[in-house]
Amino acid sequence: MGSDRIDHFPESETKEEPVHELLDRLCPEYMAMGMTYDEYWNGDPMAMRDYRKAYKIKTKNDNFLLWLQGMYIYEAIIDIAPILIPFAKNPRVQPYPKQPYDLYPEDKKRTKEQEEIERDKKNQAFVKAWVQKINQKKGETK
Repeated sequence: MGSDRIDHFPESETKEEPVHELLDRLCPEYMAMGMTYDEYWNGDPMAMRDYRKAYKIKTKNDNFLLWLQGMYIYEAIIDIAPILIPFAKNPRVQPYPKQPYDLYPEDKKRTKEQEEIERDKKNQAFVKAWVQKINQKKGETK
């Protein structure tokens, strides 16, 4: 039993530490990751690996969401920046986006299709109004 040292934990220092002390020290970390006290001490030891992997994935996702929130804030500030310029003539503020950013290719495709449908509807309404106006003028000249 010469080696009671566990090297695969990045938090472990270079000095040797008895396993029971390492496990006592790591218990709160794993509980912070969502593992219960009972699971930590009485459950499958391989679950610790899965909890750590899941925690890394969750942390990565949280980091992305915080970055995305920062992008929304940044864009909002840029969009209102023209009104913050002193003595600017006719500053134009960009409206807030009508929908969230598209994060996945299928979302981008769906949004593009919706934009095309809306553009077509506007064009049809324009042509319809134009035809009605022409018909009215024809009716007035007769």
